[in-house]
Amino acid sequence: MQTEDDRGLIFRNNVFFLVISSNVIITGFSQVKTDSIMSSFPSLSSSSSESEDINHPTDPLQIEEARRLQEIAERAERKAAERLKAEVETTTTLPLSSSSTTKFLSKQEREKLALERLELKRKEAIAKSSQAETAHDRFVSGLAIEEKKRNERIQAEKDKREREQRKLEENKETVEIDHEIKSIREHYLGQTEKTKKVVTKPSEKFSKIFQFEWKDEDDTTRNDQNPLYNNRVKINTLFGRGYLAGIDQREQRKDSNFLAALSEKRMSEIKKSEESDTTGSGIGRIEMMERNQARLLATEALKRKFNEDGDNKNRSDNKKVDLHWSEKELHQMSDRDWRIFREDFDIRVQGARDCLPLRNWEEARLPSQVMKAVQDANYEKPSPIQRQAIPVGLLKRDLIGLAETGSGKTAAFLIPLLAYLLAAPPEHIQRIAGQGPLALIMAPTRELAQQIEEECIKLAKYTNFITANVVGGQSIEDQGFRLRKGVHIVIGTPGRLCDCLQNNYLVLNQCNYVVMDEADRMVDMGFEEQVLEVLDGMGSILKSENEDVAETQLNSQQSVRITAMFSATMSSEVERLAKTYLRHPVIVKIGDEETGKNKRIEQRVMFLSEGQKKNKLIEELNKLGNQEKVSSCFFVFIIMLFNMYLYLC
Repeated sequence: MQTEDDRGLIFRNNVFFLVISSNVIITGFSQVKTDSIMSSFPSLSSSSSESEDINHPTDPLQIEEARRLQEIAERAERKAAERLKAEVETTTTLPLSSSSTTKFLSKQEREKLALERLELKRKEAIAKSSQAETAHDRFVSGLAIEEKKRNERIQAEKDKREREQRKLEENKETVEIDHEIKSIREHYLGQTEKTKKVVTKPSEKFSKIFQFEWKDEDDTTRNDQNPLYNNRVKINTLFGRGYLAGIDQREQRKDSNFLAALSEKRMSEIKKSEESDTTGSGIGRIEMMERNQARLLATEALKRKFNEDGDNKNRSDNKKVDLHWSEKELHQMSDRDWRIFREDFDIRVQGARDCLPLRNWEEARLPSQVMKAVQDANYEKPSPIQRQAIPVGLLKRDLIGLAETGSGKTAAFLIPLLAYLLAAPPEHIQRIAGQGPLALIMAPTRELAQQIEEECIKLAKYTNFITANVVGGQSIEDQGFRLRKGVHIVIGTPGRLCDCLQNNYLVLNQCNYVVMDEADRMVDMGFEEQVLEVLDGMGSILKSENEDVAETQLNSQQSVRITAMFSATMSSEVERLAKTYLRHPVIVKIGDEETGKNKRIEQRVMFLSEGQKKNKLIEELNKLGNQEKVSSCFFVFIIMLFNMYLYLC
C-alpha cells in the first residue's frame, strides 16, 4: 500500500514490514501476533484488496516498485532471522516480543534462592572472621611486625641495589665520557696527563716484613725447665762496687749488698777458725772478745763508707740529670731542655735555626708600651702558638702558623706587628696620609676583622697608632675618607680592600708588613683572586730567594716585605700562595703532627635527652665557676654555645 507520505506496509511469510520512502524502518512479528498488529492498524484490514493489487500489479512502475519493495523485504527478513538466531543462542528464554511477560518464581524457588544467599553470606562472614583471627594471632605473636619489617628490609635492600646499580651505570657512563674526552684531547691537542709517582716511605714499605716488637709468646725460654734460665745469676761487677751500663746506678745501689755480705762471710769464717783452733796458740778469752769487737767496728765502718759513697754518687748523678726547664735560668737551658719544652707544648718548628721559644713574657723583651698592654690584658703566660710565633715575628722572619681556632693566634701576630711599627722610621710614620698604611691584616669575614680590630686597639692603647676596619656592609665613602686622613694599620676583608684599591681610596706604597689570618678559609670562600690582587698592589719588595742575601737585607734596615700567614690547615692552594709570596718562612705547628689534634684540650661527649641539655650546661658552668683558674676564652665559648642553644629553642 502506498500512502501520501510515501509509506508502505508489506506482509511476507507472516512478517510485517513498515517502509518509509527510501529510508526503511523494519519491525518483524511472529504469526501469532499478526492479528493484534492488524487491529492496531485499521486501515490495513480495510484495504485487503489494495494489498492484493500490490501482489498482482499491472502498471510497469508498480511492478518496478513492487520488485524493489520485495528486495527490501527479503533483506529485512534475513536480518530479522539472524537477530532472532543470535538471541536464541545467547539466552535460554523465548525471543523477546512487545507482549512478552515477566516470569514469576514460585515460593519454593524464592526460598531456595534466599537460602543460597544466606549460605553465601555465612561463608563470607566465616572467611572474614578467620582472616581477622589470623591477623590478631600474628599481631600478638609478633609475626606481623616481623613480616612487615622483613618486607621493609627487603624493599630497602632492593631500593639500595637499584640505587647502586644506577650509580654504577652513571659512573660507567661518566668514565666512558671522560675517557672519550681525554682521548680526543690527547689526539688533537697533544695534552697528556702526567701521573704522579707514588712515594712509599721505608717505614711503610717494610712495616709488614720486619717486626721489631717482641710478644710474650715469642719468648722461647718461658716453658724451659733448665734452672740456668729459671734462677738467673745476679752479676756483681767489681765485687759489688761496679755498675752495669744502661741501667740507673741509683737503682742498682739500692739492691746491691754484695760487699757487706762478703765481709760478714769472711769475718764469720775467721771467727769459726779461731774457735776451732786447738793447737794451743795461747789466745785468751779476753783477746778473742776484743778481736770480735774490732771486727764489728770494721764492718760498720765499711757499711758507713759504702753508704757515703752511694750518697756522693747520687748527688753527682742529680747534677748530671739536672733540674727541670721551669727551674732553670735562660742561660742554663740546653738543647735537651728546649726539646722537652717544645714537646710539653706540642710545638713543632721547621726552618728556625736560632729562634728559641718564650718561656714567659719577660724573655720576649717587648717594647714597654706593648708589655704594659699585655699586662693590662691579664695575659699571664703565652699560649703555645705565641711562645714560638712571637720570637719569629720579632726577628722579622716570614711565618706560617698552623694552629686550631681559639689558640691565641691574633695576639701572636699583633704583638710582633706593633713592635715592628714602634721601630719604624719617623718619616714613614709621618707620610701615612699620602703613602698609605704601614701594616695590613686580611681576614675572611667581617666578624673576624672586627674582632682583630678590638684586640689591636687593646694592645695598642699605649701607642699613637690608628687602625681602620675596611669591611663590607658599611659605607665605602666613609671608609675612604678615614683612609685618606691616614691610618697606621688597616684591617679588612679581601673584597672590600680590592674595591678601595680600585677606587683609589687606599694605596699601599709603604706597606711592608702583611698578615693573612685564616688563609685556608679565604681560599675556600673564593677570595684567592682578591688576595692576590691586594698582594700584587703593595709597593714593597719581596726578600731575596737567597737566604744569606735575605738576612743581609734585614740587617741593613732595607724596606722589604714581612709576610705572616696563619691557617688551620695547609691545603695545596695555601701552599701555592705561600711559595709565591713568602721567602724562607718558618713553619710553626701546634698539636699532633699526624692528626692535628691538640693534646692539651680535653674533649668530652655527653649523650642527653633534649630536656636535660640546659640543666647539664648550667651544672657544668657552675663547676667551672667554682674552680680557681678558668680560661676566659673557654667561658666566652660556653656563653656563645648557650646563646645559640636559646636561639634554637
